[in-house]
Amino acid sequence: MSALLLSVFWFFLCARLIPALATHLNPEADQTNLIPIFFGWLGDTPVEMAGTVMTRPGYILSGFLTGSKLIYLFQLLLPLGFLSLLSPASCIMIIVPALEGLLSSRSQHFSIKYQYTALIIPFVFISAIRGTRNLLRWKWLKFKPDYLVIFLLLVSPFSARMLGPLFRLPGKFQQWRVTEEDAVREEMVRMIPDQAPVLATFGFASHLSNRPQLFYSFQICGGWRPGYLVDLPLVQRSASFALIDFNDPLTFYYFYGPGGDSYVRGFLEEGWQLEETVNSLAFFQKRDYSKLGLIGKTDLSGIEMPLNQPIINLPEVRFRGYNIRHNLQLGRRMVETVVFLECDEKVNRDYLLTARFRQHGGQGFAFGQSFFAPYRILPTSQWEPGEIIRQQCAIMIQREAPASTYDMILSLLESVGQGEFKGEVIYTKNKTLIISASR
Repeated sequence: MSALLLSVFWFFLCARLIPALATHLNPEADQTNLIPIFFGWLGDTPVEMAGTVMTRPGYILSGFLTGSKLIYLFQLLLPLGFLSLLSPASCIMIIVPALEGLLSSRSQHFSIKYQYTALIIPFVFISAIRGTRNLLRWKWLKFKPDYLVIFLLLVSPFSARMLGPLFRLPGKFQQWRVTEEDAVREEMVRMIPDQAPVLATFGFASHLSNRPQLFYSFQICGGWRPGYLVDLPLVQRSASFALIDFNDPLTFYYFYGPGGDSYVRGFLEEGWQLEETVNSLAFFQKRDYSKLGLIGKTDLSGIEMPLNQPIINLPEVRFRGYNIRHNLQLGRRMVETVVFLECDEKVNRDYLLTARFRQHGGQGFAFGQSFFAPYRILPTSQWEPGEIIRQQCAIMIQREAPASTYDMILSLLESVGQGEFKGEVIYTKNKTLIISASR
């Protein structure tokens, strides 16, 4: 009883203390108490929530026994062959910590992919051990324990294959290799003073965690989710630098949602200046003025290779020209590629511009990069008729690129799924770029 009372006291203390601390640290935030966001369907206050749980069992079950939450319980119990169910008393140890997720309206709270399950897993094993003990007491299994061992040896790898990443690891080794772009990431991290507050995407964050203040980038693009703008005023006030990978999987394929571009653009337009950019990576510093650099509205005066080419399958947009410069950035060879597009009519979909350079003749070495930063900041669906949009990307030339003449191929791609794009070539120019031997 004392443990139960202590738990209730701790809950109410945290429910009061955490929002109060958040308000003190970030008084400009519109919302500092996330409990109503996650558990608001139960009531507006902890007392109302407790009353709902006690007095409306049917209502609770309707929100408790949803398909996604039943799948969550299935996934928790499957790896040990549901042996936990053979010890009903022990299952209480699973249900109690699982209530946080099962009563929440936030999908991450009832998913095995996140840290919230860590409190439950030990009790799954404890109850499975007790369930196994109960099973072995059955007379018909008294002399056949080997059957149980065989069952576990079958169900465990099956669940790992079905639910986990283990069997997919061999195919990821090539993807996880250290690349020249990783070296650029390290160089950008070294450019930030040790104690400086910084905003970073997840790929950078682990290299920046030993500092007093580190802000995660989901706060600048997840505003469409309730509660994700809580700390944004604090970020704008405190952060001095920003390291953003505009193709960071977790930031821009999970947290980035409806209107994500407007949140990113609105954040960067409040005094952020582009200092360095390579491929999809961008290094910003907080200033008294904004200079995004990566994309913006312009006119025809800055075009070095002017064109006026309609795009066959996208008549609303015309290709007005491009600039190409071969230079060095952060000690590496780059192709500074700037593309100009004009919007004649409103575009309803978002298209990702991609530049690719291939050895002249169609065979041999090739490299390229999608313009992820412009795509995340000001996508085509936000362009207005009559606007000329300048998109920029510094494309890194790999060290192994042979000295040769390269053709340029520009494409517009449309998203067809999470991280997947398809499209077609809109322009090809032969003998555009001459690359000398790498020093």
